[in-house]
Formats: sequence, C-alpha cells, structure tokens
Amino acid sequence: MVNALWVDHVTPKHSLKTSPYFLIYGKEFILPPNMYLPALQLSQESQDRPCLLVQSGTYTLLKLKDKRLKAKEIFSIHKNHIKHWFDKKSVGTKSYDVGDLILRWNEAHKEKGKHIKFQYLWIGPYTIKEKLGHNAFKLKPFDGRIDPLPVNGRDLKHYF
Repeated sequence: MVNALWVDHVTPKHSLKTSPYFLIYGKEFILPPNMYLPALQLSQESQDRPCLLVQSGTYTLLKLKDKRLKAKEIFSIHKNHIKHWFDKKSVGTKSYDVGDLILRWNEAHKEKGKHIKFQYLWIGPYTIKEKLGHNAFKLKPFDGRIDPLPVNGRDLKHYF
C-alpha cells in the first residue's frame, strides 16, 4: 500500500504537468541507486562556496513558488475542461417543458433481479406541472393529484 502511494506521488500527472513530489520538495525524485551522485555534487558545492549554496537554495524556493502557481493554473484549466466535457455528456439533449408528456423511471425495480421479464420499468404517463430548476420537475399523473416530491430530469423520458 505504501509503495503504491509513493509511486503515485512521484509519477508526473497530466493535469499538473509535473509530479506532486516536485511541487512539494522542489526537485524530482531520485532513486536510491542514483542518490550518491547528487550527494557528491552537493558536498563539493558546499565546500567551495557556501554563500552560493544558500543563494541557490533561495532561488530554487522562488522557482518552486512559481512552478506551484503555474501548476495551479494548469490544473484549473484542466478541471474546467473536464467539467465542460462532463456537463456536455451528462445533460445531453433532453429538455422538458411544462405540459410535456413523460414517463418516470420506476425506482423500485432499479436493481438487477428486482423485476420480472415483462414488467414495466417506466411508469406513467405524467404531465410536467411545474419546472422547479434546471433539471427538477413536479409531475401530475392523469388522476389529477400532484406529486409532492420533485423528480430529477435524468429519471424522466419523453412519452410518445
């Protein structure tokens, strides 16, 4: 479990254009066999110029802040792209108006095996009495009473 989480943190994400590890620590992940080379370079740099090392660290932190902001913007764009795609797919082309004849999905037979072969999965017809929001409706069956609970539009289909 821990290994899978570690792999997830060091893998570059398409939505961020970098890995979460880089956004946290400011450098890419180094595998243990490759660790001796950067450690050697760091020790050589610190012996030669300690002031430059501090400046380099400060510069790296500033770059990291910019990279985090850029990743946040890229992620926001990616999130909006996914939302646009989802909204386009989930809303579909169905639209209902007051007075339309529709059928309502029978929730009692939702699960597989809860209905028999020729049982109706859609009940109705109903008339749309009132549109409550973008995708919520009050229905009126043909017996004249009005259902008190609103119904989601994804549970409806046109009756022809």
